[in-house]
Amino acid sequence: MVNLLKILTIVSLASMMSVFHVVENQDVSTYEYDDMMMDDNMLSSNRFTQQDTYDDAQIDDFTQLYQIEYTEEARDTLGYRYSIENDRYILYFEPMSFSVLLYDKVNDYMMSSRAEFQGISGERENNTATRNLLNSGLWLSYVRKANVSRATETTVSLYELADVDYINNGSVNETQTQLSTFQIVDGSYDEDEVSVSVLETNQTLIATVNAYAIDVSLNIHLSLNDRGLEVYIPSEDIVESGDIYGLTSISVFPYFGSVRENLAPGYMLIPDQVGSLIRFEQPIESTIRALFYGGDQGINDNSRAYLSLPVIGMIHHVNHQGFYVSVDEGAELSELEAVFWSSRTRYYRTQLNFTVRPIYKAIINAAGDGRDQIPESLTNKDYKATYVMLGDNANYVGIANDYQAYLVDRQQLIKQTVDQMPFLLQVLMGDQTPSFLGTTYLEMTSSREAEAIIQTLLEQGVQPSVISLYGWSRDGAISQTPYRMRDVYQLDDLENYMMSLNIDVLRHQDYVISSELSERVGLNRDVALNYSRLKMTQIERSLNNQSIDQYFLYPESSQSFSSSDDLSSAYLTSIGRLLYSYYDRGFYDRIDTRNIYTSILESYETLMLNQPSLYALKHTDYYTHMPIMHSQYYFYTDNVPFVPIVLSGMLPVFSGELNFNAIGEVYRLMMLDFGMYPNYIVTKEPTQTMRFTRSNIFFTTHFDVFEDEINQTFNQFKLIYDQIGFEQIVSRDVLELGIVLVTYANNKKLLVNYTNDSFTYMNQEVEGLSAEVII
Repeated sequence: MVNLLKILTIVSLASMMSVFHVVENQDVSTYEYDDMMMDDNMLSSNRFTQQDTYDDAQIDDFTQLYQIEYTEEARDTLGYRYSIENDRYILYFEPMSFSVLLYDKVNDYMMSSRAEFQGISGERENNTATRNLLNSGLWLSYVRKANVSRATETTVSLYELADVDYINNGSVNETQTQLSTFQIVDGSYDEDEVSVSVLETNQTLIATVNAYAIDVSLNIHLSLNDRGLEVYIPSEDIVESGDIYGLTSISVFPYFGSVRENLAPGYMLIPDQVGSLIRFEQPIESTIRALFYGGDQGINDNSRAYLSLPVIGMIHHVNHQGFYVSVDEGAELSELEAVFWSSRTRYYRTQLNFTVRPIYKAIINAAGDGRDQIPESLTNKDYKATYVMLGDNANYVGIANDYQAYLVDRQQLIKQTVDQMPFLLQVLMGDQTPSFLGTTYLEMTSSREAEAIIQTLLEQGVQPSVISLYGWSRDGAISQTPYRMRDVYQLDDLENYMMSLNIDVLRHQDYVISSELSERVGLNRDVALNYSRLKMTQIERSLNNQSIDQYFLYPESSQSFSSSDDLSSAYLTSIGRLLYSYYDRGFYDRIDTRNIYTSILESYETLMLNQPSLYALKHTDYYTHMPIMHSQYYFYTDNVPFVPIVLSGMLPVFSGELNFNAIGEVYRLMMLDFGMYPNYIVTKEPTQTMRFTRSNIFFTTHFDVFEDEINQTFNQFKLIYDQIGFEQIVSRDVLELGIVLVTYANNKKLLVNYTNDSFTYMNQEVEGLSAEVII
């Protein structure tokens, strides 16, 4: 009976296939972009970088009226009793409000941790609670342990804790000076609620803060180094002495270098995705909060912005004054909060929040009900950040170059040897496809066919520098990770062939993300618990609208799988980009996870990583899937290649797969502009063959379709590469709308013309929608 049912089922399926015949067009060709047009609206949007054109009157007002200057008498009046100095900087410190003034002796200007130019409207602008925040350099956030929730989390400044009174209402007029807006009534600072004592030793100020009102004490070290002002908070010195309050985060200098309204001819730099600017132009009724290194699935944080580098910049006067802050320790536990001039505040500012314990939801029943909770213990990780002042390099390129030099000095970024133009070719060898009983391996490119593709490209002069292999295991290609070592036929021969050509060959693997389809992963054994003690899973849907459970693995399981595979080289898609906390008979934060991931990365000789964060860069040989855009928040004014510039001349950086390029030549011009190199994924079989596999996310891959385009793109980029080489970008100027001039460390220049019209620079004409090296 069972056999009869099987026969009937097969006959029925065959009949359906004869009725519903799929018509395939084998004459597919790539789209021609010759007729693409660019208009000024697009070029002036936040998809491109704009000119640094500021009104002369604004610049004059800024340089004459809005420079921060404090005489010795003024500093004494406000209580700046401590100072330290090195060859470059002088730091003045006022302990009661925890305020600093940082003077750059080389560039002759000063930054303040307070919101400067308060009250210049001539009216009272803020209530006392807000003035306390504007004038305090240290904020503490806490909850009551009996009533934990994000809604009841409270942030207090030192002045708020001390319950100070001001001598006036904060407005500037004929009788009240700007200095007076900061002054408090003598004797109004309640040292029974909060006190700050200072120990000066070896040119370091160690400030001991006792917040008696919330039963918290901590030490904060302030020192100067060659880069700038270093702020260090040792975790062992953060102490809670009561059972009522639970400290959640610490914010040091949240108004440092803040800009009032549109008074400064500059911008804010946020390293979101590729990089973004927010010019100080108009009110923005929004804010942005994002963890460095992406969201944390362990506490259900899903930040849209991706900040792969723990750095933030504020340029007050382009090419003259500005600063940036780098988080040198504790970035995994730090959050960027960017606040803009709006109806709620008159200031643009950046704030770094160091999380000492997160708020999470404790589940109490199977329905998922529960209440917010905090871990009992504070973090045992330290925080360190450096505030770096800028002069004629006060621009996003200057920040990138300075930060690159710092990373190289710290050996957090290693220069790779590049002997030929970087070019990434990904070969999709096969995937699992549905069959009558379960699934079966569908071959899209055999080892011999992959070798033939490479030979064809080499004969045409196209030399891939690295090849990654998808579907090399008979487990499949998508959602099956981590794959078992079930090599497809003649895989060793293919790898040996590529190595004989000095082409790096990397097997695709993922030890961080898996799914219910994996043959290696056990749900109870390997899938991590989040802080709520729930399995870290999410629904993943294919293009066919088929859903599966995606898994986030325990870092220890990731390490175990990696060790057992014993690969010396690989393309790892999630490690380096995803970083989460987890629960395993105790709470483990993202630094604990990073430490395990680092040990995994150290075990490889050659690695390609997908948009890795800073902590993984020193182990990265190839960086792939660099975006060409930020996260497209409406308030971003410019798209800038900040992250690519940090990596320029150090790491080969590849784009996403150009198979899916929807904007044609503009995309390739942006790659040339940003210092990125081409990336294609190909199959020998027509793409529609794998339409029922989960690899259908790669919706156009047929080598016959892309052969000519690969050839043309390679030659286009090689023409530029042969003239410039693999060099650091040292400046990038927008000469006019849609015209960008990129200068390299070897003094070579590349002009990128995004407009439809030709442009002449130094007697050299560059056609519209093209790029040329200026000779």
